Amino acid sequence: MENSPGVRELTASECRVIRSLVESSCANYDRPRKECLPLECACYMFGKAYTGAFYRYFENAVLPLNPLLVESLTGQAADTKTCPVCGGWFSPDGNRVYCSKKCRTEANRPKERERKKCLREQAAMSRDLGKKYY
Repeated sequence: MENSPGVRELTASECRVIRSLVESSCANYDRPRKECLPLECACYMFGKAYTGAFYRYFENAVLPLNPLLVESLTGQAADTKTCPVCGGWFSPDGNRVYCSKKCRTEANRPKERERKKCLREQAAMSRDLGKKYY
């Protein structure tokens, strides 16, 4: 990466994270053949031992999926937030708190349940006030 603090050896945990990112998220990685499709050989990132130049697709499309790895490799804080529901990372857009509509719905479910319960109780009380007891 061009903003890297200097070339250094990758730690074993960084190598593991890079491998798992490539295997799970890289569109160029062919799982059955275990190779990079454009290069038609073993993935360049698997043999990577030092920071510095990365495979361009990995740097631009795969690496941003793990902000902690970006931070450790570049030395810059990643511009991401953590979703309070699922724990996933996402790029903040304005006041956005949750990573997806599904997580937002999941987080609002208890509040919505409580709000509807109060509305039902108020409706029941207003019906009871309207009844005439003879």
